[in-house]
Amino acid sequence: TWAHIALSTVDLATGSVTDIKDWSDEYFIINDMAYDYTTGLIYAMGRSIYQDDFLSSLVFEYSCLYTINPVTGVMTEVKQFIDWGTGTLANRTYYTMACDLNGTLYTIDQNGALVAFDRDNGYAEKVIGPTGLSPAHTTQSMEFDHTTGTLYWAADFSSEVSKLYTVDTSNGRAALVGETGTDSHLVGLYIPFEVPSQAAPGAVGDFVV
Repeated sequence: TWAHIALSTVDLATGSVTDIKDWSDEYFIINDMAYDYTTGLIYAMGRSIYQDDFLSSLVFEYSCLYTINPVTGVMTEVKQFIDWGTGTLANRTYYTMACDLNGTLYTIDQNGALVAFDRDNGYAEKVIGPTGLSPAHTTQSMEFDHTTGTLYWAADFSSEVSKLYTVDTSNGRAALVGETGTDSHLVGLYIPFEVPSQAAPGAVGDFVV
């Protein structure tokens, strides 16, 4: 059973962990998180747990999108990806979360499709295209290299070695970077980056001495 303890910060230089908010009594499980530089909020893709009040054996999970205040740790549910008329029978499950510098949110669903969310339209789902892969398990992660705008996906599968891919945000297609190990379950993917100011000159290219 997966359970959260707290939202915490990690000092990358020392490894020191500082808890922001206790999450031990919350009924959700976070799959992946992404920082939105346009709003200063953290977006999280998670699984909320439903248990029927009268039929205790009726328990299921469904995907939810949350925002998290990085200062207080307070989490706000912004959308449930479930049709309560059909329960768990016809709902798309989402595994990952990434956000580009424009604030566009991306995820991978259980069928291996790249999906974007329209924040201005109730976080409506837009299927960009298939990655060509069939992911399994919820322990996966995505992150942008904001320096280049490249989207990376640490994917996990049920019957093959875990791998790192780049994902084309225009059509969803995934390209292999390399293997990450057998059943590696990489989470919390982060890529340090530097983005020059708009007034800064572009990088020098094709320089020959």
